[in-house]
Amino acid sequence: MRKLNSRGFSEIEFLGLVAIGLFIAALLTHLVFDQSIQVERLNALVHRDGVRLNLESRLADPNIMKKSANALPSDAENQALRACVLGDEGNKNCKNKSTCCESRLRRAIPILDFGDERKIIGGTHDNPSCLNESGEAVTTDQAATNSCFANARVVLETVCADGADNCRQASALLVRYQIQFQPEFLKSEPELSILERTISVVIEPPAEASQPSSIESKPKSKRQ
Repeated sequence: MRKLNSRGFSEIEFLGLVAIGLFIAALLTHLVFDQSIQVERLNALVHRDGVRLNLESRLADPNIMKKSANALPSDAENQALRACVLGDEGNKNCKNKSTCCESRLRRAIPILDFGDERKIIGGTHDNPSCLNESGEAVTTDQAATNSCFANARVVLETVCADGADNCRQASALLVRYQIQFQPEFLKSEPELSILERTISVVIEPPAEASQPSSIESKPKSKRQ
């Protein structure tokens, strides 16, 4: 009867199996690493849209514009813009109040968020605002210890009604904003790293100014 001899792997076969194992391990590591990168990139894109929507919803609020204009010093440099946004409240130092607001006036000013804290959601060219992943403004102290997810800059352009060059108060503001996203996943793609848009904000006049001045009461009928 023939006896079968069992033999172990040769050195070459063993090295080949080790190489195959290392290749499979490297492939799995690459797939896991690539998947984690894709997940992180997807999260960055989600936060990108959240920042844009959060900032734009605030910039579209006329009360945000009025709060920001009201925070400006009441000097000659800011007189026209304050008049355009705040109306009579902002043009107290203007002699000819009906023409104090200048149409097509472009200014970059700090845009303040709601609340008592001075949180700037939209900055200027030299001093952009710092926003976190949720699109919330980060204070100066917080920015020193936390990196900004995005920087935002805002420029206002005033518009008088009926194409007039001057008016008492602007009928609308053109708000141009730019967001620069800081994560490397977005900075590597220019079309994703910088977002620029323009929105229109209607400036409502004070309630008392929009209502009829008076309504004459009808005389009471006399009884015969």
